[in-house]
Amino acid sequence: MRFVVRILIVLVLVFLVGWFGGRAYLARSVASHEGTISGAGVKAPVEITFDAKGVPQVWAKTDADAYFAIGWLHASERLFQMELVRRLSRGELSEVFGEAAYETDVHQRRIGFARRAHAAALTPSAREASQRYIDGVNAFLAQTKQLPPEFVLLRLKPRPWTIEDCLAISGYQTWFSHELMDQDQKYQKLIDKLGMPATALTNAGHPWSPPTVSGSGAQGAESGSVDLSCLNPLRPAPCALRPEAGEYSITTASNSWAVAPSRSASGAALHASDPHLSIDQAPGLWYLAGLHSEEGLNVVGVTYAGAPFVVMGHNETIAYSFTVASVDLIDYFDDAPVSTLREEIRVKGEQVPRVLEVKSGSRGVMIDDNTSLHWAGFDFEPATITDSAVRLQKAGTFDEFRSAVTGFGALDANWIYSDRAGSR
Repeated sequence: MRFVVRILIVLVLVFLVGWFGGRAYLARSVASHEGTISGAGVKAPVEITFDAKGVPQVWAKTDADAYFAIGWLHASERLFQMELVRRLSRGELSEVFGEAAYETDVHQRRIGFARRAHAAALTPSAREASQRYIDGVNAFLAQTKQLPPEFVLLRLKPRPWTIEDCLAISGYQTWFSHELMDQDQKYQKLIDKLGMPATALTNAGHPWSPPTVSGSGAQGAESGSVDLSCLNPLRPAPCALRPEAGEYSITTASNSWAVAPSRSASGAALHASDPHLSIDQAPGLWYLAGLHSEEGLNVVGVTYAGAPFVVMGHNETIAYSFTVASVDLIDYFDDAPVSTLREEIRVKGEQVPRVLEVKSGSRGVMIDDNTSLHWAGFDFEPATITDSAVRLQKAGTFDEFRSAVTGFGALDANWIYSDRAGSR
């Protein structure tokens, strides 16, 4: 009987240690929203404030320190997501997940996002922004005493980040926007099986729906001011359509829209976008934040782990956003290999890396012995995307906006724009 009692006591103690110790461990691995961090690596004090929904606003003296701070924030709240995206972009998932991720790595290596990540091609401003961002990420890694539990369970220690990591992710993100809507492989299998010409499957998936709101379109745009504070989580303002009859002046682009100032309760234009991403993913792709500096950086919106820029949002003058457009960006050719390079893929549980032969044809990368793939993204340097993102943060006119977003590589997107002058 005493033996049974002792066993029960031990089990209770193990449970209590696991319960309270586990809770303490998890609490230490969560980012702190209070306190002061000394010696972090910024050139001047940076203040980070969080609103009731946990959205951070960075207040810095220089742009460089603001980019450092968003790197620190991403690492403190999205470190495992960052690691996964980095490994996905570089084709290194097998090293963590084994055979189950091998074919994904093979595909990523063939497309070659990491091979095209050339830091030397960055402009000075883009290089500084990227460097300060990874400085922030690596500063967090150097000081953290508790990695998120995913790293512990996988026995994984993240290596320091590099500019090339960020460039590989930027290149992959433009591919990802197309991959969300790409049906080429499915249609080809149907064509091969049914013997139909490709034209028989035109609009077979989702024919366009009729508009639900009548409007005068771009030709009916009215001038006025854009109340950009509608999008600022720290300075909310009423942003509702006026409940009046008549046509609304709306410019549509997929699930994006802008409404003329005369049609809103605030007397300013409204700007909205649905970027067509899954809601069953935790955490989601987007990380909401505001970046502000005394050098003129003053932008609020969504960022993503692996890059320091607000890719949809607004600054003091303009608002901008995009949705997936489903543009045809990939072509397949009958082709033959003309060059071969070898890459090593490490697979968890295997002592010797697997060697992958990546073959290229005259028109693109070989996806089988007789077919090459050419993606429009091959015609753009990922470094150009980073430079364009830097310029977008401070764009103040439509021409500056257009000049920036047309440098976003092969991003498969509809862009929408509005500004304080009422243009949209």
